[in-house]
Amino acid sequence: MSPQNKPSHQTHSKRDIKGQIKALVADQRYDEIEQHLLETARLFFVAFSHPETQFWMHAYRYCEAAFPQEQGAAIAQSILHMLNVMRTTRPHTFNYTDPRCRACSKFLTPEERYLMQSFRQIRAGKMQLAHMNALLLCEGKDPARFLQATQELDQRFASFVH
Repeated sequence: MSPQNKPSHQTHSKRDIKGQIKALVADQRYDEIEQHLLETARLFFVAFSHPETQFWMHAYRYCEAAFPQEQGAAIAQSILHMLNVMRTTRPHTFNYTDPRCRACSKFLTPEERYLMQSFRQIRAGKMQLAHMNALLLCEGKDPARFLQATQELDQRFASFVH
């Protein structure tokens, strides 16, 4: 059974539920692909937390609008695969920021930051840094499958970016 995900939008605080300071998304200087990845991941997290919303459909529609039409659904599927591998690797709940809350979605939870840093470092070819962030994300569990899924996602993006 995979862990549940918990939104961190209960308050508009700069601290998460563990008292850690949340980072501002704007301070991360994400490029367009990274911004779209974060938004898509958050939409999937809503679907995991609240399956009755069928928010997975929003994630697919978002990718179909954000990326080339012929790539959108495949990118959404690759993101979903990466997230599912991560969710089954980590032993505890993944805290995310609910994209439906405008004030909240300006912040990143520590878990979101580790996820995005893992992806960013893989894109930059910095595998040791990607591995370090993946270890933090996966809470010390072997991140090999997550890193493989993240590399596959990066290759999917590279197929139309370059």
